[in-house]
Amino acid sequence: MGFNSVGGRSAATAATDESVGCTLWNPHASSRVWVTEVSIAKTVATVDNPALQRTSTRGTQTVTVTPDIDNSYERDISSPSGIVLDVTYSAQPTLQGPHLSVWNLPAAVASGRVWRFDPPGLCIPFGTGLAVCTHVAVVLQPQDATYVWLG
Repeated sequence: MGFNSVGGRSAATAATDESVGCTLWNPHASSRVWVTEVSIAKTVATVDNPALQRTSTRGTQTVTVTPDIDNSYERDISSPSGIVLDVTYSAQPTLQGPHLSVWNLPAAVASGRVWRFDPPGLCIPFGTGLAVCTHVAVVLQPQDATYVWLG
């Protein structure tokens, strides 16, 4: 079990509360993964309000980034869980529980946020995900998102 990372650019969301910009989704039936870092950087100069929240369904994704062996820090094996990064949706995932973290970003290109989780990290159980979403009714602007995980 080694470290992996994947990045992608999300599209702008609808201007509604809890619209999802991207989700690291764990489709495995029995394998957990441990997220150690999530980072986002905005690509446009408008205010937005990102949050981290768990998801219980994947939604209907229209753009997905699928990590492979090149995303392994050791470059020895693809992540056994088959984890993917969904960055655009035609139907939103189902958010679960309250927000884990909320933030406000200024109207500046490249403003962003890094969430770090002490080892072993934040667990994403099988069949669930970890989303970057809005926590107020504003557009979550296009952003570059990167997730780092163990597993």
